[in-house]
Amino acid sequence: MGTGMGSGSDPSNLKRIQHRESPLVDVEVAGRERESQKCRVSNYCAASLHNFVAEEWEREKNDANGSSQKWEHVLSRAFTRADDALEDGIVAPRTVGSTALVVIVSACQIIVSNCGDCRAVLCRGNAILSLTRDHKPNRSDEVERIKNGGGRIIFFQGERVEGMLAVTRSIGDHYLKQWVTSNA
Repeated sequence: MGTGMGSGSDPSNLKRIQHRESPLVDVEVAGRERESQKCRVSNYCAASLHNFVAEEWEREKNDANGSSQKWEHVLSRAFTRADDALEDGIVAPRTVGSTALVVIVSACQIIVSNCGDCRAVLCRGNAILSLTRDHKPNRSDEVERIKNGGGRIIFFQGERVEGMLAVTRSIGDHYLKQWVTSNA
């Protein structure tokens, strides 16, 4: 999972942001659909991930000062909780997964976190700033992480983890979970 944080001061300002289902944070979740029954994992993430972020923020907010490291922990735990909830195969088969993107915007900062190849970009005028990096098997750091875990990158219609998955991080895809994680 990649996490970034824009400049700003106090993350408690996030309380002013409203979401239909969470008064704490404004979270946008995007899922890239793959394989049969692929929408189930994306829909689960869209319905649940913002709640996990809000719950993890409540746990963390009294412990530190709002640093980017604090947000990394919150978002990592939220992505892990979403991933863990799918492990039993009830929501979708263990061979199905989704990528995800969380964007939290307050008056003083932008916090983004992605899993897989979902992207966040910031555009102003003609300037474009990438806020995330894709988790793909053509990135040397991702290749090293997978190989260190005993996995392989196999070329089959492009680089793929074990010749099957075109992203190196996802929520779900538990059949490859030894190498494909939902967080950093």
